[in-house]
Amino acid sequence: NVQRPAVHFQWLLPLLMPFQLSGVDSLSPDQMVWEGFRTGLEQDLQQSEQEDNIQALQALVARLLLDQETQEDQLIRLYDHVRDHFRWDGTRATWLGRSPAEIYGSARGNAAEINATLYQFLDMAGIVSRLCLVSTRDHGPALVDAPVTGQFNHLLCLAKIDDQLFFLDATDPRRPYDLPDPTALNR
Repeated sequence: NVQRPAVHFQWLLPLLMPFQLSGVDSLSPDQMVWEGFRTGLEQDLQQSEQEDNIQALQALVARLLLDQETQEDQLIRLYDHVRDHFRWDGTRATWLGRSPAEIYGSARGNAAEINATLYQFLDMAGIVSRLCLVSTRDHGPALVDAPVTGQFNHLLCLAKIDDQLFFLDATDPRRPYDLPDPTALNR
């Protein structure tokens, strides 16, 4: 009998580390299976950064944050910029098919590409953030005991400022930063 965390979310817990959530003391063995997936996704992002001229995006982030004093102000500025810059192609995805500069240059992308760009911008700004896999309502609830990546169909960005968590999905041009996509709230 595997003991479950007191808080269940429809996203992948290991992608949150090193966040500490109340009621979660450690990862169970079935959750540790996900560590390899998280590591692979991070390596893909790092490799695309190395292959890509990321300096232009770093300069853009620095310009966007010139007059932003608090981390929350920075988060809002970066979220608004990514949300307003991109046009979502309507595809929910958990994979990246292009480099960050290609994604940004096209101003169009799937959910994973847009939210991974937001994640990279937040990371460049020094804001603690992670990528989160979710299963949307129309896709069905994720099975806690079955570590199969195919059960997830959407990638979000999670940011932590002080003790507050922000679930960010920059695919909808009308969604404010502090209002998660209702279809991603599966339970």
